[in-house]
Amino acid sequence: MKKSLTALALLLNSLCFSQVSSVTDDISLIPAADKEISPLEHWGYINQKGAWVIPPQFKDAYYFREELAPVDSGGVYRDLYKFGFIDKTGKYVIPPKYISVTHFSNGLAFVVPKGGSPTCIDKQGNPQFSLKKIRKVSIFVEDMAVFLAADSEKWGYLNSSGKVTIPAQFEEADLFSEGLALVKKNGKWGYINKKGVMVIKPQFERASYFQEGMAVAQDTNGGLYGYIDHTGKYVIKPQFKKARVFNEGLAVVFFDNNQSCLIDVTGKRVIEKQPYEIDNFSSNMVGFMTKDSLYGYINKKGEEVIKPQFQWISYFLGDIAFADIGEDTGIIDKKGQFIVTPTTYEHIKIPGEFYMVATDDYDATKFLDKFFNDLKSMASPKRVTDKPQELTSTLSVEKVEREKNANVYHINFKKTGLLTGTSIVNQMKELLKRKFKAKESKDSKANYEIFSTQNLHFVFFADFFNVIVWVAPSKEDFKATTIGWWYY
Repeated sequence: MKKSLTALALLLNSLCFSQVSSVTDDISLIPAADKEISPLEHWGYINQKGAWVIPPQFKDAYYFREELAPVDSGGVYRDLYKFGFIDKTGKYVIPPKYISVTHFSNGLAFVVPKGGSPTCIDKQGNPQFSLKKIRKVSIFVEDMAVFLAADSEKWGYLNSSGKVTIPAQFEEADLFSEGLALVKKNGKWGYINKKGVMVIKPQFERASYFQEGMAVAQDTNGGLYGYIDHTGKYVIKPQFKKARVFNEGLAVVFFDNNQSCLIDVTGKRVIEKQPYEIDNFSSNMVGFMTKDSLYGYINKKGEEVIKPQFQWISYFLGDIAFADIGEDTGIIDKKGQFIVTPTTYEHIKIPGEFYMVATDDYDATKFLDKFFNDLKSMASPKRVTDKPQELTSTLSVEKVEREKNANVYHINFKKTGLLTGTSIVNQMKELLKRKFKAKESKDSKANYEIFSTQNLHFVFFADFFNVIVWVAPSKEDFKATTIGWWYY
């Protein structure tokens, strides 16, 4: 798999620059996948020498933060994602039951139950608060999380108590860093403080988060990049084709023909222009890529330390880095020698974090009211049609079929942009309970449940963009349908 030189962390969907959290991954245990074991349980954890510490047993595994790591024990066709958290013995501290999770930050993480809303939990798994009508929410950084409101599709901020402190109003938004957050308004980027005050007005085409007192910002006139301080003043004037944030007092900048060099905080060149791409400075090492797309390392004097020989490299994390030979990843030391050879494991995961969760929860109240109110007339054979029946702007009865005595309703929710089938089914069940005193039938099967009112019986299935509802006057009627062929 092709990776970029600066693949340092997973990106937030909204960010124009990737931000590496001030809280770093614990690299004493490294997620790895065994070649000889089923993909549903081939991930475990190795130490930096390549020995198994937590044997392979998970569908997927991620780095530890604050002594806990998210792992996935989901299936292939059903329950695709079942995230929980383990400790360093491999024991579950928080059971696997969520479709989406973040890493822990300051003792808190966000999780999303299947068909539910983002919920903040502590390290024992205790719910702290849930967020309704919020589609996405990030980890807490500097006691603030950025969220996307479901109704307005705007971004805002909330604190670790769950209180919205900055209402949703931005087109895009970043995590807080050094007391400021990068936000986009009216097509331009600026910066707010924790009170929501725009301290640097929106004026930049592109910009970065603050790190080591400076941020990258693109000048609107010439389109070149420079560095600004916390007041928005350029302290290193715009002169670069591209630029990266400062790390350990040094930053990589680019010129025409993709030449790059390393500068210090005054803008002075530490390494002169190089005919290849170089990466940010880390642990006294700078990664670089030759014109032949081979990767190696130089020191901050520009002297080659590890010759270019890899298809991809990471930045150094203390004394180790990740490097690819072909499609396989291994672990190298500062001499460029492999501690763990690339062919030892099926995969070795590079550091990165779960910044954000996204819910599949969707308020289908208006649609469901219309659907169940119209159910009697829609069930008439004269109303059976292949033509779409749009009941709201985002949900429609795409098709109605007749199978023996059962009607089959195909409800399309693709326009929501969410994998919200389970959420809609849960809301259907709640409405049937509330309005029609429905309950789960004793005749429910292992692969599906029958939900029964006094006169009608329902079976629900949810896939990626459709909910299929089977309705019959008798539970026995299902045996004569496709359901019966599948499951009886």
